[in-house]
Amino acid sequence: MHFRKEKPPQFAGGPDPLAAEEWVDRLEIIFEFIECPDNKKTGFASYMLTGEGRKWWKSQLNTEFKSLQPVPWERFRDNFFQQYFPPAIKEKKLRDFIHLKQSFMSVMEYETAFTALSDYARHLVADPREKAKRFEDGLRKDIQKQTNVMRIYDYAELYQRALIAEQNINEDREWRERKKASL
Repeated sequence: MHFRKEKPPQFAGGPDPLAAEEWVDRLEIIFEFIECPDNKKTGFASYMLTGEGRKWWKSQLNTEFKSLQPVPWERFRDNFFQQYFPPAIKEKKLRDFIHLKQSFMSVMEYETAFTALSDYARHLVADPREKAKRFEDGLRKDIQKQTNVMRIYDYAELYQRALIAEQNINEDREWRERKKASL
């Protein structure tokens, strides 16, 4: 397989840490698919840098990596994330995960946010039971009342039960409103 045939994305730099993370994730998917050797990854990645991203890389080559050729992929990634996804942003994402509550989101929206933010808190969701418990703890209380009596420890099953509970609650609310309107 050839790297460019997989249409790798370019990265132009900029202040969006999620775009930076997505760029690296996409490259790593391509690297895995084409079975790219480690000693080629940094070269391929740097080829896809443009604009400010290219300027950052040239600066890195002239300073940080002046005597290190080829640059190992892990070092490239570490420096790239220091620049475009700094630790302070990761810590904020971790705090966002820790404090995540369903509030006015649907269960599906909450699950999407939970999954996205859990990437920044892998150590908190590594245990499947702990992941399910954290998810349940963030659900609205009316949904929790229906799920926690079941003592579900499987995340996928808990998610399905929460969807059903939400649907039941919504249907019950609609029924009461129709009944009230007909009086």
